[in-house]
Amino acid sequence: MPASMLYSLILTAGVHGLANGLDGAGRGGASADVSDDDLRAISITPQAGMMSARNTNKRLLRIQQHAKTKTPRQEMTVQLYVLSTHKPSSQARISALTPVLHKLGFPYQVYYGVDKHDYANQAEEMNQQILPMTDSMKKEWLQADFGDSKSIPNGKTPESTPPIGALACTLGHHHIWNLTSQSQSDKQDEWTIILEDDAKLNPRVADAADAIRSILASAPSDVHLIHFDDRHCEGRVGVLDARNIDRWAPGTTAYAVTPHGARMLLSEPFRFGADHYLNVPVLHGKIKAFCPEGLHIFLHTYDHASTMNSMSLYQRDV
Repeated sequence: MPASMLYSLILTAGVHGLANGLDGAGRGGASADVSDDDLRAISITPQAGMMSARNTNKRLLRIQQHAKTKTPRQEMTVQLYVLSTHKPSSQARISALTPVLHKLGFPYQVYYGVDKHDYANQAEEMNQQILPMTDSMKKEWLQADFGDSKSIPNGKTPESTPPIGALACTLGHHHIWNLTSQSQSDKQDEWTIILEDDAKLNPRVADAADAIRSILASAPSDVHLIHFDDRHCEGRVGVLDARNIDRWAPGTTAYAVTPHGARMLLSEPFRFGADHYLNVPVLHGKIKAFCPEGLHIFLHTYDHASTMNSMSLYQRDV
């Protein structure tokens, strides 16, 4: 990600909407406990062509009850966070994104950040108190490497280095990972979707909510990070692991992470820009990521005034 997302974040009030078909916690109903032994105990007897097993009737009753109460995978808990700033251009993007968020139907919260220009240098930015950095985070950030640049150029100090939007951006995503990690679940029954405010819903996706739920429900069981944007998965489909991950693949525009995935992200030192941070626990074999087949749900590669301050083909300073 080009340096300059401005995210050291403040939580706005209110959670908007609830996922369709879920209860107030975003969960489905209770499910009966049916073991593999229950299923294996039922067999077809070739001689009689009838079902026979020890305690078959009792087990069948349990399975019938289970079929009525089992929570379908697509009714997992899904929450959504949007990262933004107080800049007028960001506010305009939030206004445009709000109808999309309501249509998706997931409970969501918007976090607003501060402009990096509020700081005279990177030392002030590191010492801000909106999302305070620990001493270890500050020490690790001094070694941050973005591939083509570093957080603190050689021969410079934080006091002599301009404030950097990449730090504010990374602090924002890091904070959401902290919130997500508070759940004790290690399974795929809880997902947090994280969007940056310039994420644009792909107009070619007919039903984005259904597409997202389908992707989350069908992801391989060992996947804990799913990319929904058009940059991180450009030219890629399927599971990403330590063997095929691109260390410098960019893009934190739109992705989903489980609590376990968030904990693995947090287990890495704080010396990566948010874009590349997503690749690190995958590179180290802690989790696997996933690039879905078909249309990308969200787009970043369109002509727009990005929150980023660096110029590129798709981004303009505002």
